[in-house]
Amino acid sequence: MKALLFVATCLLLITACSKSSVTPTPDAGSVVAGTYNLTYYDDDSASVKSQYVFPVTGPNNTTIATGTLVARRDSANVSYLTQMIIQPGYPTKPDVFGQINLKANGTSYDLYQYSQKIGTADGTILNIDVQYTDPQTGIAYRNIRTAKK
Repeated sequence: MKALLFVATCLLLITACSKSSVTPTPDAGSVVAGTYNLTYYDDDSASVKSQYVFPVTGPNNTTIATGTLVARRDSANVSYLTQMIIQPGYPTKPDVFGQINLKANGTSYDLYQYSQKIGTADGTILNIDVQYTDPQTGIAYRNIRTAKK
């Protein structure tokens, strides 16, 4: 009887001390964070339209421009977004979007700068579509970026 009680106690202790198989869910900042390769770029205004599919190729199919969007995790719901266009032979200067607030929307996240929605991200694809009108000139601008991890 003592042996049976001893075995039952050992089984109870082993079961109670086993590791949990629950995997923590990553927060929005962690999911969105990373380096994305730019695949589409479009800047549009009343007088200028710049539209590119990346990588941009030139004569003899040589790459003349590539680009990245880098999302750095600042907190659970905030990323810091920077764009880089790389052209061989030219200095590379970051274009800073700044802090972006992340709000869950199903399986993806909406990107907000201040109170304006500027895009979506799901950890694999990052889309930006910013539209605004210059209050002094009345010129409407639209900036579109698509990038993939």
